Amino acid sequence: MKKILYIYKLLSTKNGKKRIAFFLPWLGISIGTMMLLLVDGIMSGMEKEIFTSLNKIEKEYQIESISNSNFNDILNYLNDKDYDYEVIYNRDVIISAQDHYMLVNMIANENLLLKDNIIIGAGISHELKVDIGDSVFIFSPLDIKFSSMKIPNAAYLVDSIYYTPVVDFDRKNIFVNFSSIKDLINSDKKILINEPLSKLELAEIKNQFTGINISFWKDNYLELVSAIKLEKIMYSVFAYMLILLSCLGNFTISNFIITNKLREISILNILGFVKSSIKSTISLIMVFFTLLSSVFGVFIFNVLLWTKAIDPLISILFPHNLFYNFFIDISIANIIIILVLNTVTVYLSSLIAINTIKKNEPINIIRGNQV
Repeated sequence: MKKILYIYKLLSTKNGKKRIAFFLPWLGISIGTMMLLLVDGIMSGMEKEIFTSLNKIEKEYQIESISNSNFNDILNYLNDKDYDYEVIYNRDVIISAQDHYMLVNMIANENLLLKDNIIIGAGISHELKVDIGDSVFIFSPLDIKFSSMKIPNAAYLVDSIYYTPVVDFDRKNIFVNFSSIKDLINSDKKILINEPLSKLELAEIKNQFTGINISFWKDNYLELVSAIKLEKIMYSVFAYMLILLSCLGNFTISNFIITNKLREISILNILGFVKSSIKSTISLIMVFFTLLSSVFGVFIFNVLLWTKAIDPLISILFPHNLFYNFFIDISIANIIIILVLNTVTVYLSSLIAINTIKKNEPINIIRGNQV
């Protein structure tokens, strides 16, 4: 223990005073750790909020590319298996109110008790300037009757307005009862399975009915998942650059200090301390300060999070009217990964500086014949 304290004093003091330059890289590592936690927490929190919101809307699996010939056979099969399912009908339509128009995805469901009413999203309500009880019209240009050049349309009263801003869901989707458009608009059928299925059960359905496509609901958002992961990597690389710069500073300062303290280190060697022991002690000090600064960064970040001192910065970077109202999500696994990355990076950067010790014989250093 005395040896460790003596070597620590050699590295951290100059003329009996604390060497400020020795501690600056560790401050940089603390700040870099907080930035990594912030980036990871924001992106993980945003991803969690997005898919938690979507999970309330989307069903487990959807069966598409259903032909009219096997539609009833699939329903009979699902009934025999006692699966929980529902049938929906999709069509791209135009919704209008007064002089405002929007292209949206109409989702018709036989189970919706709406009659001549419609459910629209908050984004659509804002764009069309309508509220509950107001009238809207649906037009389906894809079903235009070329004999008369008339576009099928239907009038509805707004029954309710839902709010799901995730991936503009409430700006793209409206919900009606299937009976209100059955004789007016052609639509694509989908069967939604509302319960988790095993791989064996999914394979059995695919083998039973050729030509159909079964997808898990998250498969429709693979581009979104990839975009979030790419952003997370980019911001994490930027944050990790600060740690790398701190490691470079640590290497430069350590190399300078060790070079200037070679005489004292050589005296330790002559007094019986082997070079490998001295080198391992310096490495141990570097690793200790890395862990200490990293843990300090984690602690300060959690204090800022707990006191909500970081909320104004989050509001500036991610305004609620443009992004999702999410909570920063920090996992223990990510904290451990950051600690390991910091430790390994600092240890590798300090090896070169430490190797200066073995390049010269102690007696030559003491005599001033340093190579």
